[in-house]
Amino acid sequence: MSIKELKIGFIGNMNTMPMQYALKFKEDGCDVKYIVESSPDEMLMRPEIHYKNIDYPYPKWIKEIPFKNKLFNLLFNRHYTKEVRNEMKDCDVIFFNHYGHHLSGYFDNNVIKVALFSGADLDVTCNYENIENLIGKDEKFFIQKLKKILLTLFTMRYRKGIKSCDILSYFPIGMNPIGDKLQEEVMGDKKYIDIRRYDINFKEIGLEYVGATNNDKLVIVSAVRFLIKTSKENAFEYKGNDLIIKGIARFYEVNKNIEVHFVEKGSRENIEIAKQLCKEYGIEDVVIWHKEMTLENLLELYKRGDVMFDQVGTHWSGAIGLYAQYMGKPVIANARLDVFGKIWGDDVKVLNATSSDEIFKHLIACQSKEFREHIGKASHEFVNKHVDSDVVYKKYRAAILDLYHQKKLNR
Repeated sequence: MSIKELKIGFIGNMNTMPMQYALKFKEDGCDVKYIVESSPDEMLMRPEIHYKNIDYPYPKWIKEIPFKNKLFNLLFNRHYTKEVRNEMKDCDVIFFNHYGHHLSGYFDNNVIKVALFSGADLDVTCNYENIENLIGKDEKFFIQKLKKILLTLFTMRYRKGIKSCDILSYFPIGMNPIGDKLQEEVMGDKKYIDIRRYDINFKEIGLEYVGATNNDKLVIVSAVRFLIKTSKENAFEYKGNDLIIKGIARFYEVNKNIEVHFVEKGSRENIEIAKQLCKEYGIEDVVIWHKEMTLENLLELYKRGDVMFDQVGTHWSGAIGLYAQYMGKPVIANARLDVFGKIWGDDVKVLNATSSDEIFKHLIACQSKEFREHIGKASHEFVNKHVDSDVVYKKYRAAILDLYHQKKLNR
């Protein structure tokens, strides 16, 4: 049987980039249905922000059914689920992510169900221990109790949905130990196919190689979400923005000819902490702040950049670093060699840094255009070889065909 005979559905937002697989299934001739759960004001969670060839209003195969909020869907879940199920009733395979996991348990077991995870799907939404963090301490006792009951119900339903899935797809083992532990806890002794992923469909995003640029100043760009102040429960949230600021400030002492770009992603509290640090460390005048922007606008900024940052804390490097590497830019980040060194060995081309001292040393080296060109080319070759989503897509395709034959035999 050919994959093109199957109808494939997707429910969720853009946090795990499911659209890259939807487009590959369409390329293979499959009938694809994609539900967007995020409303227009959630800019970064919608496919038209990430893919040049997707316009809004959407074509017929993409439909909006916005997930309003947790409380609404606890109280009116039957209505929301019915609407989504009606759209997906003829699908043979459904990929769920984000709040889509909340619905997956309501779909027939004859449907092949795939759970795609971002970090938050597991270590935040699946985690009973995180419920207390979501309850305001200054709220009335009755409100606190009610919120705890509702959030516990939501978490139970979320976990039940995930457990109903046949294929689970999360980051490489060790990248987020809390998430690994919760995946094991949720699934228990159920048999499922575990497909680990760390990939991007560069082609569909429309990226091109740019290489080293000729700027009058050294242009430093960081689009890292601001996460300086984190919860005690999850040290893996920390993205090290304070270390980035400190490292740049030290570099500024020896090279005043720089331009720094930061993007205001993250909580207002964390952004204000960052702005205060820029002032304290004396780099306030060379920092240009940008509001959250479309991927297209971010990549235009990347084209001008000489040196790029991804996180340098305990979190993990992600799409913003991979985009820069594909474009042929040197990227300073915590390369998480504890995880990726085991997978790719010496092939990892990120300029590894977990301290302001290491950041300073890398910035000194990046003053040389020759060095930037060398690292940029090696980075581009690295992501082409290891991170293109074709590799993971082929694993999904093979697993789906195998499961489809098994389910057909058992009917």
